[in-house]
Amino acid sequence: MVRPIHSMIAVALLLLTSSPAQAERVQFPICGSGKRITCMVDGDTLWYQGVKYRLEGIDAPEKAPRHKCMQEGLQARMATERLAEMMSKNDFTITTHGKDRYGRTLARFHIGDTTAGQMLVNEGLAKVWKGRKAEWCH
Repeated sequence: MVRPIHSMIAVALLLLTSSPAQAERVQFPICGSGKRITCMVDGDTLWYQGVKYRLEGIDAPEKAPRHKCMQEGLQARMATERLAEMMSKNDFTITTHGKDRYGRTLARFHIGDTTAGQMLVNEGLAKVWKGRKAEWCH
């Protein structure tokens, strides 16, 4: 049976549009001084779609001017850049658990079978939260 060309085009378009779309990757630049929508503040705080999140269960070193020594400042930069990289290169899901005392949404960003926070801990760029700020200067 010969089909009219417009029918074959319609079938081809249907097949093309019904194929599964690839997951969109979200880019997380380092936050600047402008309005924050989706960006990385530091190694344990980020903005995503206009919401400020604090990674639950970890503590990352402080960036300038809040760092206590040069080592902490350098580690903070490494943690921030690594978190931005992993969040930009991976699909993730979010589970939230209320807010912290600064009004940030406490969350775990799940990547595969782990979390972004646990990945930072495993790489030595963050520490498990123990109820107080970790010591980064030695």
